[in-house]
Amino acid sequence: MAFRSRAGALLSMAVALLLAVTGCGTTLSALAGHSSSAPAASAGPFTLLQEPEAGLTPLRDIISAATKSVKFCIYELADPATEDALIASRNRGVQVQVLLDTAFHGQEANAAAYDKLSAAGVDVRWAPQDTILHEKSLTTDGTRSAIGTGNAQAKFMATSRDFWIIDTDPGDVAAAAATFDQDFTGHVSQAVPGPHLVWSPGARQTVIARIDAARNTLMATSEELTDRPTAKALERAATRGVPCRIILPAGANNTQTIAAVARAGCQIHHTSAQSDALYMHSKVLVTDGQSPDGGDTVLVGSINLSTKSLTEDRELAVLLDSRTAGPIVAAIESTFEKDFAATAA
Repeated sequence: MAFRSRAGALLSMAVALLLAVTGCGTTLSALAGHSSSAPAASAGPFTLLQEPEAGLTPLRDIISAATKSVKFCIYELADPATEDALIASRNRGVQVQVLLDTAFHGQEANAAAYDKLSAAGVDVRWAPQDTILHEKSLTTDGTRSAIGTGNAQAKFMATSRDFWIIDTDPGDVAAAAATFDQDFTGHVSQAVPGPHLVWSPGARQTVIARIDAARNTLMATSEELTDRPTAKALERAATRGVPCRIILPAGANNTQTIAAVARAGCQIHHTSAQSDALYMHSKVLVTDGQSPDGGDTVLVGSINLSTKSLTEDRELAVLLDSRTAGPIVAAIESTFEKDFAATAA
C-alpha cells in the first residue's frame, strides 16, 4: 500500500499538525508567518493549516493550551516534542488520551511513543488489530478538533504536503469526541455523524457522489488510486468533459486502475522520487456541482482513494464548500495549482 511506505527510499510519511485557534496562545497571523507561500486561511469556525510550512509547533500549542481534555487519534506518532507536550499536559492535570494504530506496521512504528507515554502515566492505548486506524485528529476541551491528512513524524515533516483543518463547529467537535470515546474502548464503532464530517468505513459513496456531480472542476491528491468504483467515477467525469487533474506520489503509477483513469482523459502528475523533494501525502478532493452557491467543495482528511481506506479503515475527513469556507477552498485550490505545475506527468 502506497500510503504505508514510500516504495523504496521513501516510507509512509507524515506531516505535521496544526493549528492555531482562539485561546491557544498562537494567533492565526503568527501561524501564517511560517510561510508566505502557503499561509493559514480561515472562514467561520474553520481554519486551514498547510504543511510542510506550518510545522509541528501548532499541534504542540493546541495540546499545551488544553485545560480539561486531550483526545489524540493518530496513525503514526514519532516526534519527541509532541510526546513531551502530551506528557506535560497530563502532569498538570489534563485528561490526556492517545489512541495509536497497531494494525499493518502500526505497532512497530508507534512502539517507542507508546512506551514513553505509558511510562509517564498517559492513558495511551492500541487500536484494534483488525482495523487500520488511519485517522488523524486532535480534540481538546470539547471545543475544537484538528482534522488532517498528516501524521506526527518529525522525520518526514520538511518534505510532506499535508493539510489540517481546525474545526470549532460544535456539532463536528461533539461527533469527533464521541467517536473517539467509542473507539477508545477497544473496538472501532459506528461513527457519530457531524455536520461537516465524512467518516470511514463507508466513505466511498460520498467520494463517488462528489465526483459524479463535477461539471467544471475536479482536482484530487492521494497516496493511492486503486479503488475501481472510484476510478470508474473519475473515468466517467473525464469522458463527459470535466477537466480532471490528479497528483500522486512517485511510485503510485504502475497500476491498471491509474492507467485506465489516464486513458479516459484525466491528467495525472507524480511528485519526484528524490528523497528531499515534496512528497504528496495529502488526501484532497475538490469538485464543483454541489456547493449551495454554485462554487466548489473540498473534502480534506485521511481518506485515500483505495478500497481499504474508503470501505474498511478508520478515517476522518472534513467536507467544506465555497459558501461557508470560501477562503479555505481557494487556498487549497491555489496550492494544488502550484503543486500540479511543479510536478510531472
